[in-house]
Amino acid sequence: MTWWAISNTPPQFVDGNGDPYSGAVLKFYQDGTTTNTVMATDDTGGTTLTSVALDSNGYPTNASAVFIPHIDQKYKTALYATQAAADADTGAIWTVDNVTAPIIAGTNTDINAKVSSNDTTTGYLNGKLVAGDDITFTEGSDGGNETLTIARTSVVSVVTNHIRSGNMQIIDGSVAYTAFSIDTNVAATFETVGPTGSGATNIWAELDVVPASANAIICGLTLQVTNSDADIGTVTVKAAVNGVTGLNNAGALEIGRLEHEGAAGDEVFAKTQVIIPCDSSQIFQLNYVTSGTATFGADLRYHGFMTD
Repeated sequence: MTWWAISNTPPQFVDGNGDPYSGAVLKFYQDGTTTNTVMATDDTGGTTLTSVALDSNGYPTNASAVFIPHIDQKYKTALYATQAAADADTGAIWTVDNVTAPIIAGTNTDINAKVSSNDTTTGYLNGKLVAGDDITFTEGSDGGNETLTIARTSVVSVVTNHIRSGNMQIIDGSVAYTAFSIDTNVAATFETVGPTGSGATNIWAELDVVPASANAIICGLTLQVTNSDADIGTVTVKAAVNGVTGLNNAGALEIGRLEHEGAAGDEVFAKTQVIIPCDSSQIFQLNYVTSGTATFGADLRYHGFMTD
C-alpha cells in the first residue's frame, strides 16, 4: 500500500477571519461516500488515525507532533468544529470531495505509477514494467536522479563484411561468395545443406559466417532452362527448415520456379532473392525437381541472414 502526502508542508486550517481553527477535527472519507478512511502520519503507514484534532495554530497533530496527513486513495475530506460532530459525521464546517493527493516535487513521485486508471496497485516504474524475452532493465544513478535503461540482451554483433539492417545482416559487397549449385548437388528428394562441420548432406562453406541465432538465410536464386525441343521445360526449387517431421513436398516453401516453352536451343534465366528458414546449426533442406526435355540449372548465392 502506498501513502501520499496531501500537501508538501503541514497544512494549516484557518477560519474566514484568518484565525487558526484551534480544536477543530479533520476527517477523511472514501471519495463520493460517507465511509470513513484512515489517514497515516507519514508515508510508511505505520501510524493511522480515523480523525485528528488541530492544535492552537490550526495544524494537525499526533502525540503533540505536527504532521502531514497521508492518504492511500482518492478522497473526500471534512472539517468539524468538535470531536463529537466528527464522530457523528454531521455538521461539517466544510467538505471537499473527489480529491487526489498531489505529486509533490522531492518526494517519491515514481511510486504513483499506474498501468491504467483502474489499476488497483501503484508501484515503482522498475516493477510495473516487466521485461519480456531478451530484454533487461538496468537502474542507473541509484538514489540520485535515477534512470532505467531498457536493452536487448541478444543483439547479434555485425559479422565481418556485412551491414546491419533491422533484424537482417546483408553482405556489403566487399567479398565474392561462391555459389552453391543446386542442380549438381541436390536430388529430387529433400537434402540438407549446411556450413562446414554441421553434418549436413551438402556442405556450403559460405554459411560458416552465419551465427547460431540466425533463423533464416538470405540468398540470390538463379534458375535456367535450355530447351532441347519445343516441349515445356520446368524447374522448381523448394526449401524447408531442417528437422521438420512428415515433410510434405506439396506443403514445402517454393522459393523458385521457372517454366519455358520454346524452340530447341532457347535459353531463359530468372533471378530473384529468397529467404530460406534454417535451424540453429544453419542447416536447411532443399528439393530440386525438373520436367520436360531440357537442360536445367539452379544455384544459390549467399546474401546474408535474419535473426529475431
